[in-house]
Amino acid sequence: MRLSIALACLVLSLPTLAEARKPASQPPAVEGQTAQPPVADDGYPYLLFVPKGYNESGTDRWPLLIFLHGSGERGTDINVVKKHGPPMLVEKDPAFPFIVISPQLPEQSATVGRYWPVEPLEAILTHAMKTLRVDPSRVYLTGLSLGGIATWEWGTTHPEHFAALAPVAAFGIPRMRAMPRTCPFGRSTGTMTTPSTRAATSRWSTRSRSAVQPLPHG
Repeated sequence: MRLSIALACLVLSLPTLAEARKPASQPPAVEGQTAQPPVADDGYPYLLFVPKGYNESGTDRWPLLIFLHGSGERGTDINVVKKHGPPMLVEKDPAFPFIVISPQLPEQSATVGRYWPVEPLEAILTHAMKTLRVDPSRVYLTGLSLGGIATWEWGTTHPEHFAALAPVAAFGIPRMRAMPRTCPFGRSTGTMTTPSTRAATSRWSTRSRSAVQPLPHG
């Protein structure tokens, strides 16, 4: 009798146990561009843009674009990061079809005199992959000047993260290993056409079998 009662209780509890094993659903994201605090000690604050329609798209996964600013946007005012590039564009286009993350380097810290350290950037990306519906096959990295140098550095340190790199006005000597599939190569600035950068992109294309795509002038 007692065994029958115990078995009945176990059967009745099965739906509850199944529910407990389901992953917790993500709360609705705030659409638009908002300031976010660092996700780790000694990390960076960042702007997060979530496109219009994200919450209504159900379980759809979205491409992620990460933008690294230049030296002129360091500081404590996160809105300064909106001066250039993707964070400026999304202010005007709430339907821009990417999630966009734009971190900010501090003005004075251990990073002064260095390029963007990779570890805090890794923490931001890891957090985004856990908390947002990001398509891991469509993660793109771009940066301007100092951020363009960091695009080379991060993209060649962890090429497994990125589908493409788009460094702007930046030199770089990529590590020769498995690389993202595409790297647009611009001809519109003197910085991007230095011999060291041309040689780096040529070696990368040859050894990594990745595409270095020239962009038109202007």
